[in-house]
Amino acid sequence: MPTWSRLQGRAREKRRREQEERAEARVLERCKKGCEIGDEDDLPLPTTPRGLDAEIVRMGQRLTARDLELGEVADDFFARRCWRFLGFASAEQYARERVGLSFSSVQHRTRLARRARDLPEVAAALQSAEIGYEAALLVARVATPDTAAAWVDRARRRTIVHLREEVQGSIGLTAAATSPRI
Repeated sequence: MPTWSRLQGRAREKRRREQEERAEARVLERCKKGCEIGDEDDLPLPTTPRGLDAEIVRMGQRLTARDLELGEVADDFFARRCWRFLGFASAEQYARERVGLSFSSVQHRTRLARRARDLPEVAAALQSAEIGYEAALLVARVATPDTAAAWVDRARRRTIVHLREEVQGSIGLTAAATSPRI
């Protein structure tokens, strides 16, 4: 027969598990709906592997959308050379010291933002987290307005490694087709 302290311990463990499951369910629900910045402060961090995974995925989705926004704002900022107004010697110095990113990282984001303006399918897939930042960078290198939907669909179904190989193959085919024949 179980002792009173064992029964209490089991009850505490059951309550703890139920609390973790509820927290995990709230995080998963937020992942489905999307959330605004600041919403994460009102919920405890999950402790189960699935709950932590869901939280990481949600945060990654938010970062991806923010990367595109950063690129859009930075493109305008650097085009107007605003870093000079703020007293920085170069755009590179501004990116490194003020933004905390390498200048090449900021350039990648601005390049993606520019391409996304011409490729709304890529922008929509990126903002809805159907594809990630790295996949969007790859797709933006080769997609045209006519082929963007097909490339986004391909990016959804491929790993980054396979997508990179296909993009490189496409670039190689394009270069071969446009090079002069002797």
